[in-house]
Amino acid sequence: MSNEPEKPVGLGQGGGRLIEDEHPRIAGEASSDFELAVPPTLPIVIFRIKSDRLSPQQRASAHSAIVEEVTRDGRRWISETIVKGQSVLRMMVISYLTEERHLQKLETALTNAVHGLTLGTPNKA
Repeated sequence: MSNEPEKPVGLGQGGGRLIEDEHPRIAGEASSDFELAVPPTLPIVIFRIKSDRLSPQQRASAHSAIVEEVTRDGRRWISETIVKGQSVLRMMVISYLTEERHLQKLETALTNAVHGLTLGTPNKA
């Protein structure tokens, strides 16, 4: 086991494609819970819950609940916002001190938060 600190990840490694390229578990094809809502540019990642069952209002409520849970302890910050009239989640890696372990903890917090939700029933057309 090495005593060297973890290699920080951030703008110098992947730029705005950090999550999509290096961490697809959070908001890419490998995630069963989230999908990218907008292709990432800069170090900002916009994503949303994967679900055909949620109305726009239910998705917004679920996103707000996820933000509340993930940010509760003050160690992580994500936000809910509106893009093209739809609720989405937003995260941004801004510190050069960000390490792989921080992103893994974010992934765990997001997964735990979404699995703790009682998602709505299928929409009736």
